[in-house]
Amino acid sequence: MEAILLPLTYFGNVSYFIHLYKSDEVWIDDREVYLKQTFRNRCQILAANGKLDLTVPIVGTKGRELSIAEIKIAYDDPWQQKHWRTIVSAYKSSPFFEEFEDDIKELLFSKHEFLKELNLEITLKMIELLGKEKSFNLKSEIELPVHSRSLLGYFKPSKMPQNHMQLESYIQVFNYKYGFIPNLSILDLLFNEGPYALSYLLNSPEL
Repeated sequence: MEAILLPLTYFGNVSYFIHLYKSDEVWIDDREVYLKQTFRNRCQILAANGKLDLTVPIVGTKGRELSIAEIKIAYDDPWQQKHWRTIVSAYKSSPFFEEFEDDIKELLFSKHEFLKELNLEITLKMIELLGKEKSFNLKSEIELPVHSRSLLGYFKPSKMPQNHMQLESYIQVFNYKYGFIPNLSILDLLFNEGPYALSYLLNSPEL
């Protein structure tokens, strides 16, 4: 039985949740050194003008290497309002937007000091909304098994493996403009597939 190690992500992508649900043992590294230009503080959605990054601003680290548990969220700019307006614009016409609207808005406007806290709350809420319990261990709380596979370097917007193109298509809001865009944020799958999102994850290959 193989254990996997995942990072904490901001509304992680479909591949992230496929690994989460289909792996026998899951550890999440809540004390890894924070990596820039990754899904730790951003997600990708499909908007009217194409694929779009939503990025959570962080307080500058001044060149120091900090763990994700030490990364503070910056609130100088009203990024929460901007993210929410963008999500509404992108998904208000999706079949299940109204079903999840309140939960996602509440998550987005919860004011956490640290990025770890926000991402952990998001991950737990996504599991709840998907409708199937899934337990995981936090690396800060329990020792990682000797035989485990790290996926910490896997979730980078610029370096996602091309095999994610193998994901089965589903109807997206802007299919008529762009065709199917695979492996977006779990938000895209939830708003478009609703109660069928879980079966999509469980029936997809681990990429």
